Amino acid sequence: MVGDSKSDADILQPKIEQKDKTLETKNIPEKEVQSETEKVYDKVAPKKPKQSSASTVELPALQKKEVLTPEDEQEVEEVEHILEEDLGDIYKELDPQSQKTFKEQGETTARTIVMLLHKVKIKTRLIMRTISKWLFIIPGVNRNFVEQESKIKTDKIIDMHEHEHKNK
Repeated sequence: MVGDSKSDADILQPKIEQKDKTLETKNIPEKEVQSETEKVYDKVAPKKPKQSSASTVELPALQKKEVLTPEDEQEVEEVEHILEEDLGDIYKELDPQSQKTFKEQGETTARTIVMLLHKVKIKTRLIMRTISKWLFIIPGVNRNFVEQESKIKTDKIIDMHEHEHKNK
């Protein structure tokens, strides 16, 4: 029996050779595999918006241009007034370039919020997120401050909107 037995290496070798024969694959260039993977990923994964700079805010509702009526413009001004409450001191401390950016983005945020208020279902989280993105333009701002201010401002805006529509 000792002379008849094969060594462990002899026993395992044929199985490994068989396994190698069954695993033969086509040699596909790596570029083709990557392009196919990217095509599938593009179909499945949502596309992320590109941000040109740290101070630019991407706002979801402004992807298509909507014309606002004079009543809407008045509502935009009211929303701007709510947004600027309690931020005067912070605004004065900003340098002129940051002030300009903050003001422009605030106007854009107000228009976006008014458009969101005119939807059938008002999404308060989206309004709050829009305000938070705008407030994060302020350099060195505290996250807790942004969350608290965005909640307060969202509540005030929703109350203002409901009050206006109850009177109509």
